[in-house]
Amino acid sequence: MLVRAPSPPVHADTIPVRVRSLRDEARDIRSFEFEALSGRTLPAWTPGAHIFVHADGNARAYSLCSLPGETSTYRVAVRHAGAASGSVPARLRALHPGDRLAVSTPQNSFALDDSAERHLLIAGGIGIAPLLSMFRALERGGRSAELHYFARSEEDAAFLAELEGARMRGTLHCHFGLNAAATAARLQGVFATAVPSGHAGLTVYTCGPAGLMAAVTDAATANRLAARHLRQQYFGPGPER
Repeated sequence: MLVRAPSPPVHADTIPVRVRSLRDEARDIRSFEFEALSGRTLPAWTPGAHIFVHADGNARAYSLCSLPGETSTYRVAVRHAGAASGSVPARLRALHPGDRLAVSTPQNSFALDDSAERHLLIAGGIGIAPLLSMFRALERGGRSAELHYFARSEEDAAFLAELEGARMRGTLHCHFGLNAAATAARLQGVFATAVPSGHAGLTVYTCGPAGLMAAVTDAATANRLAARHLRQQYFGPGPER
């Protein structure tokens, strides 16, 4: 299942919020926590969901990376490198605690497969955002889940401190500093290990740069993983494949 970049819904409800806190999570990645101006809890959401953040007449989708079930705040992660002046990421970069803006109600086109017995999650860079809450929900529910995190370096990988427990348990695997060829080879190994026990009950989720997503698709195809077992989310135009 391929999910391309969502478009802002025409009649979406918006929620006035303020910035409760912000934090630098990695090089060029900052997280923002929003709370409702009304002081009420925010609408419920499910792992993999996103909201649209509205700023200066523009709107952009951001995955929720809060703890599963958290409704006192919404947390999103924003990559600022290369953000054009006047864009939503640039506008967010200038925000401070207490500043006000609006967000949409949550939507989810990248949900967990409740029928799956095994879950393989593959993140690249800022693509960790939707997978973070998904992985946490799976681990909290005692489900079989494994997360592979690709990034240029450890300094470019967000939320590592929050994932340290999974790293110690061996359910998080980090892959830093690999070039395209090495990434493709590593993914072939990941799939070769995950797939031999059979496709039944396995669902793979991936979010990241186009090159990583293409390499995931190639590795899945090489290991004869049917397309119905693969869920991909692009916050970008997506590939023409």
